[in-house]
Amino acid sequence: MTFSRKTLITITEYTPPSLASGSFTGGGPTASEELVPTLLDKQGYLWKSADDAARARVREVEIELRAQVKHSFDLGLRPSHLDTHMGVVYRRPELLRVYEKVAMYYNLKPMLVRPSSKIARRVIMERKVTVLERLILEAEKLGVPLLDELCTEVLGRSYQEKVKGFRSILADLIPGTVNQVIVHLGLDTEELRAIIRGERYIERYLDYKLVTSPEALKFIEAFNVMLVSWRDLDVFDEKAPFS
Repeated sequence: MTFSRKTLITITEYTPPSLASGSFTGGGPTASEELVPTLLDKQGYLWKSADDAARARVREVEIELRAQVKHSFDLGLRPSHLDTHMGVVYRRPELLRVYEKVAMYYNLKPMLVRPSSKIARRVIMERKVTVLERLILEAEKLGVPLLDELCTEVLGRSYQEKVKGFRSILADLIPGTVNQVIVHLGLDTEELRAIIRGERYIERYLDYKLVTSPEALKFIEAFNVMLVSWRDLDVFDEKAPFS
């Protein structure tokens, strides 16, 4: 059977066994604090803002990234790919190069989006960094699979809005492409309300309701979407000759 669309639906807010986080925002560092001072705020935590995190020294970003990947291996996990949490590494070409370098060193797929995608075109235009496109295409030549499109959230402040938003995302997928839809799952608990102050916490619970709903399954079948994991994507054979 052939499928017209392939879609990754990924769950964030925790690190499952198939994913190394690649996170430089929130919480404490995995590396020793003295090794990554520019990644930390005055309280010793990773910056909350992606823009603040992107100002860190490149060498420190690499140290923290390697520490996170090594930690996942030390726990006995075998990640399939390396995430780009909040897109920090896309904010500077030097960071993207280090990110690709570390991912390929550990034989992990970097989460790279095709330059022709809507989200990539917006980032390149806003930040005026055309070198990002070159770095991504260089990785593709080495056999790295690229996402054709990336959707970082399913919009909606109510369940019905989420359902409508999810249907719209699937309807817009182009046949023969690989796409990723990120969902942020949470349960309607006091703990989640304490972590996410205000009313935005409910969106995490609505994402959970959405992906476990019969409506979501119906749309997936109706639009001929094939759900795949990062392990299902082609594995590149070479490691990039980055220095």
